[in-house]
Amino acid sequence: MARKIRYQESNLLYFVSNRCLEQRFFLQSGSETNALFLNCLARAAFRYKICVYGFVFMNNHFHLIVSAPHLNLNLFMAHFQTGITRGLNKISGRARGSIFPERYNCVVLQNDQVAFDKLIYLLANPCAADLVEDPSDFPGVSSLGMHLSGEAIAVSWRGQHKIQGAELARAKLFQLTPLPGLAAMDEFAQRKLVLKELELRCIKLSEARGPKSVLGREGVLSRTREQRPVYPKFSPAPLVLGSDEQVKKYLEHLHNVHKAYQKARRSLYTRKREKFPPGTIRPGTCQCVPHRLAGRRNKQAAKSAGGTN
Repeated sequence: MARKIRYQESNLLYFVSNRCLEQRFFLQSGSETNALFLNCLARAAFRYKICVYGFVFMNNHFHLIVSAPHLNLNLFMAHFQTGITRGLNKISGRARGSIFPERYNCVVLQNDQVAFDKLIYLLANPCAADLVEDPSDFPGVSSLGMHLSGEAIAVSWRGQHKIQGAELARAKLFQLTPLPGLAAMDEFAQRKLVLKELELRCIKLSEARGPKSVLGREGVLSRTREQRPVYPKFSPAPLVLGSDEQVKKYLEHLHNVHKAYQKARRSLYTRKREKFPPGTIRPGTCQCVPHRLAGRRNKQAAKSAGGTN
């Protein structure tokens, strides 16, 4: 079955998610793994100039709210997920193997209200999963603390020492970008609104839970990476969220993009080449994150080839 065409726009926000292999708890909370998740996210966002609005790392999946002004969300996700996979394989002693075998899921957020609702959903996810009563008790990585304090987080990753000048300060501090709908508000008003809506969401989740108890902080920490949910969840995600008119308009536009893409793809086998629509990835241009030894091997191969001529 053919994969869906990836399409990006520079002014849109995306709700990005992915689940671990067999939904196992590879993203288990811990001091070492929590630092790894933050550092990988900060490094990829810095390298590809991605705006991060919120994030949460559950035991077997993650959620991000991001935008890609430079239409490079695919490169950001490749770098980000590869960094997490390599780091977790090293920590857990796995020889090799992907932790995210499936493509990441990407939902377009068409308006400010939808983006804010998704942010609250993301922050309340530990409560919705019956892990903790209060999101602040969750031992995993979440942007909740950054939303409530308004402060950046100090991060450290490989290659950071090579950055100089004003960019070094931006590389060492991981800062969230305010949602477009909240950008006009001051920081205190933003924190107050987020906290209020989050409390209301958690109250509703608690009422829906009824007498059922949560796993608790210690229970979350006691999980192992080889465990998985007894009843794994499989719920399809929509392509776009917004008003009916916005969804209809976007789907029509996406249909036209797909037609233009297929026309350009067919033209690759003719003399008259058509241009691929902006925001799409043309066939044969998939870029992988290079291994740290790849550059050295390429130089050695070039040197050997030059010496034999």
